[in-house]
Amino acid sequence: MVLSSLNQPQPATLRDQIVDQIQIMICEKYFPPGTQLREVELTKQLGVSRTPLREALILLQRDGLVVNHPNRGVFVREFDDQDIEEIFSLRVALENLAAEKVIDRLTASHFADLEHIIRQQELALDPIDRRQLGVLDRRFHYYFMELSGNSRLMTYWKGIAPQYQAAVSYRATAYPQYNEDQVLIDHRRILDTYRSGNARLVCEVNAEIIGRVAMQSTEGWRLQQLALAEEGA
Repeated sequence: MVLSSLNQPQPATLRDQIVDQIQIMICEKYFPPGTQLREVELTKQLGVSRTPLREALILLQRDGLVVNHPNRGVFVREFDDQDIEEIFSLRVALENLAAEKVIDRLTASHFADLEHIIRQQELALDPIDRRQLGVLDRRFHYYFMELSGNSRLMTYWKGIAPQYQAAVSYRATAYPQYNEDQVLIDHRRILDTYRSGNARLVCEVNAEIIGRVAMQSTEGWRLQQLALAEEGA
């Protein structure tokens, strides 16, 4: 059984808790793209001091979720359609590389771990807990990264994951009634394909699923840009 840092509860520093909270607020559009993150307001909202907040903002900048404009301040990053294409294509490449490395290593114990994650996702759907669903989604995909044993692959995947989640949030603009059950369906399909032992099929399924999400996210971004243009007209 793989003992993943994403599979096991870990004590979080105050800085990490702030990173998680702001990331959630960005992905749920509480802080829309382009919003300035003012330290004074954030310390009051989150009930924290400036030092861990500043440390958290540095990490969020490293993760590509915020940008620091000198003499202006820190702003939530605005992704465009090219950013979305780059993020999603990189995700496909990383997950397919992992598939090729782990396809012959998966055992009954590994499949049991992955089934457990999916069962936890089912529980998070009723009543729906989007935060937990996001955690479990990352846990499911990262499992394959960790099993690969490739430290750089793990690092790159973890680096792109926050941007991927932020980009996916654009989907809600085009699909406000998006069915969260689809993630469960996709994960079961991925798992069943891994069971086939055919790396090529796994890669095709990964590309199809991530490609669909990329298309939906791009549609959402374009609709948002259209709405902004109409407001400014």
